[in-house]
Amino acid sequence: MNIADKLTFFRLYAVPFFVLFFSIDTGNPGLSGDYLKIAAAVLFILGAISDGMDGYYARKYKIVTSSGKLWDPVADKILVSSALILLTSYDYIPAYVVILIIAREFFISGVRLVSIERGNLMSASKLGKWKTGFQLGYIITILVFICFEILIIDYCSGNYYSDLFLTNKIYIIKTLEIITVFFTVFSGYNYFKQNRENL
Repeated sequence: MNIADKLTFFRLYAVPFFVLFFSIDTGNPGLSGDYLKIAAAVLFILGAISDGMDGYYARKYKIVTSSGKLWDPVADKILVSSALILLTSYDYIPAYVVILIIAREFFISGVRLVSIERGNLMSASKLGKWKTGFQLGYIITILVFICFEILIIDYCSGNYYSDLFLTNKIYIIKTLEIITVFFTVFSGYNYFKQNRENL
């Protein structure tokens, strides 16, 4: 197994630990003292970094394989879907965003499967990479804000900067949400349009 494939599978192995760390209830009210969520955020960020690094190594060392083309988007989908479902269950992300993203992934996976059965292995498009990047950025921003909230509750509650952060975070998240939804829909449509002759 080459280094690019190892980085891809790292994302898959990271998912259960991310889910576990984020889900454990410390027994404190709200986010107070919920430091395992910080560990979950760090793990997710490492998984997101590995998404960029596996592609970099695959191109640099010319080790693009059929296995990598297949498993790279699968690892992305599992990592992103797990985070979206978790964050929705805690009311950090609207349900419609998660439904839209996961429905798009099922649709594109179905297109891929039909294509594979007909002897065509379709790799992720550039727009698909942008879509994944914005989805990861959206999730990471929310996770980082959760970490800030945990630290603010414990150490900085009530000062000017913490109040400024809590007041304006919703606008940043909503802006990223709109961009993420746009790229999710547009990249899915573009992927289908470009590959429908292979179906």
